[in-house]
Formats: sequence, C-alpha cells, structure tokens
Amino acid sequence: MKKINSRKDIKKNTASFINNAFIPLLVLGCICLALVGITFSYKVDLETTDHYDINLEIVDGEIKEYHNRVDGGISFRDTLHSEGEFAGITCTQGVVEYDRITDSFYVPFVNSNVECTIIFKDITAKYLSLDGLNPIYDNDGTSYYYPGEAKNNYFMFNGMMFRIVRINGDGSYRVVLDESDLSFNYGVSNYFSDSNLQMVLNKWFNENLKGSKYIVEGEFDISSYTDVDVDTLVNLDGSYNSYVGTLNAREAALVLLNSKENYLGDMLLLNGTSNNKVFALKDNKVTAIDITVDMPIKPVINITNVDLDGFGTIDNPYVIKED
Repeated sequence: MKKINSRKDIKKNTASFINNAFIPLLVLGCICLALVGITFSYKVDLETTDHYDINLEIVDGEIKEYHNRVDGGISFRDTLHSEGEFAGITCTQGVVEYDRITDSFYVPFVNSNVECTIIFKDITAKYLSLDGLNPIYDNDGTSYYYPGEAKNNYFMFNGMMFRIVRINGDGSYRVVLDESDLSFNYGVSNYFSDSNLQMVLNKWFNENLKGSKYIVEGEFDISSYTDVDVDTLVNLDGSYNSYVGTLNAREAALVLLNSKENYLGDMLLLNGTSNNKVFALKDNKVTAIDITVDMPIKPVINITNVDLDGFGTIDNPYVIKED
C-alpha cells in the first residue's frame, strides 16, 4: 500500500496551483496596464490639443461681435444671421467663408487664431441696389461708394444732373453735380474757411437749392493731409457741417481706386496740404496744386428721406418719387 505524505502532497498541490494561476494573473495584469496606458495617453492627447480663438466683427448683423475658442486641426461652422444682404469678408488673420444659403460662416481648417470682419449691407440703404458698390467706414457707420467706372449712379434733381458718389453711413445719399461751369482758385490760403471755394459753393447753393426739403446738412472733411489714405473715411481731425460742400481727397481717391475710368472729371477738392497747397482731382489723379490755380468746382449735397424711381442710367436717371 502506497503511503500518503500529507505534508508533501499539500506542498506539491500548492505549488501546482500557484503555477497554474500565475500565467492568467500575469496576462490580466498586462491587460490592465495596457488599458491604463491607453487611457493616460488619450487624456494627454486631449490636454495637449491646440486651441484657437475665432474673433469676428459683424457689420450690420444681428450681433456686432462673435468670439469662440475651438479645437485646432478641424474645420468649424456656426450660424450668423443678418437682415441685410451679405456684402463681403476681410481678414487680418485666418480664412473665413460665408454661406448665404444656411446663414453660417465656415473656417475650412483651424490652425491659427482667426481675426475677420464680416460685412452685411445696411438696411438703411434699401432704396438703391448695392451690387458693385464698395463698403468703407465713415463717422456714421458703413458707407458704400460707386467706383470710377459706374454707369448706374445718375440722379436728376431740380432740373440738374448729379452723380451719386456714395451712400453715407446714416443712409443719406452724397451726390455731386455732374457737369459744372463753376471754376475758381482756392484763394489766399489753403484753409477752407477762408477760401474762394467756400464762397463759390455757398453762392451756388443759395441761387439753386436753398430751402429744398430733401437736402440735409452733411459732414464734410476739411482736414489737411500729407498723404491721402483710402483705408477709412472716418474723420476725427476736422469737419465742416453744411448743406453744400464738395468732395474731400479721400472720397475722390476711393472713386479712382482700382478703376480705369473716372465719372468725376477734374475738380477742386476740400483739403489743404502741409506745404500750403491744396488737393485737386486732375488727370485722373489726386494731386497737390498751388492755391492760385483755377480748377472746376463741383458742388456736393446730401439727400435723405427719399424713395427713388429710375435705373440710374444716363437715359433713365434716378428721380425722387413725389408723395
């Protein structure tokens, strides 16, 4: 009969159990460590994802500003409503597109901060088609101006033909006499308040349009300039409020910008220069001339609270609908 050594058998069975259990436990431990590693790696990836700011200025939209912080490496879309018609986008950083069908903006790929301005057409400018007009800021908001090749800005008023130069930020229309027989030099100095230009303009207005219910006082830029920039029409330096004036150097330069034609022709402008000269539109350029040089003078007025008929062409110019 085989003798049983209980102490030996217990030791043998215990060793066998440990051997049999060790491998599965080792495998399970490895799996757990792998899962922990994956989870940790995922968290690290989330924590190290780049984030970027989307900052939008909205002109004539339902909101004035939009700010958001989004993940990098993806595209991004969000809704942006306006009652006005979409007019354009300018960006100093990044790329933004606008979808007119869905009223949403779209960043194709977010890999940097986005700084853009989205412009809608001001609903106050509802009486004229804004197709082909260029937006720019003035003291009252967003203005829209007609480029030099415009053929749809004729305006007949009080028996005289004008050209609409721009829709002001307050919704009024700034119009310039199309053809003028007025001509004079600027005067003894290059300050508008002491000039022949102011005298001629006031005399013309009093003889032709004084008392018209459609003409409102406008703000005319009479600042002196060394250089003429066309980034903005905002004027913080010098202005003159009047029922009549003429174009300033920046307005004339904007009409000429990127245009091969010029519906304004030659004309004396409002602004002086730093060396006792004055600006004029001459030979399709805004240039400084001597204050003693005779130039055509073209009066400018501002029209408001009107509804217009016509197509703005020379054969069918805009006219005011009478009540």
